[in-house]
Amino acid sequence: MSRSVPWRHTCSDVVHWRQLQAIQAQIYVLQENGPTAFTLKEHDSAKKLRVTLGDPSACTCATFMKERELCIHILWVVLKLFRIPPENPISWQGSLVEREIQQIVKSRERTRTRVQQNNNNASSDKPTQQNSESFVEPRPIEEGDCCPICQDEMTP
Repeated sequence: MSRSVPWRHTCSDVVHWRQLQAIQAQIYVLQENGPTAFTLKEHDSAKKLRVTLGDPSACTCATFMKERELCIHILWVVLKLFRIPPENPISWQGSLVEREIQQIVKSRERTRTRVQQNNNNASSDKPTQQNSESFVEPRPIEEGDCCPICQDEMTP
């Protein structure tokens, strides 16, 4: 299996700088268009962006369209949504082969399953409240939980 963008053995300075920007960026997922395709929006912009991880990864932002280099949006998806550490070589690849895509998707699914099981366990432990108003008691924040909106890790 070959990739359209050659494997990078080291992270370039530009990509490393954009990784740091992506970690700090306030980006929100508007829609999941597939397991590796997302519609995003930056906090202070009205423009919607489409990001796809694959062979090659792509984004509709001006930076990616001009340079054809990983932008902060692609890196945000890799680092925040899929929780790939910045030092992992997969995080700075311009394209991912099928095996790598399956690996990161399965990892994300395992994380989601664990969070759902924690949610189910927390809700089954609590007695339901019977009153005229609908009230759902929030579950406690646990280690590894992340905000469903901004994907930042939450601390208990």
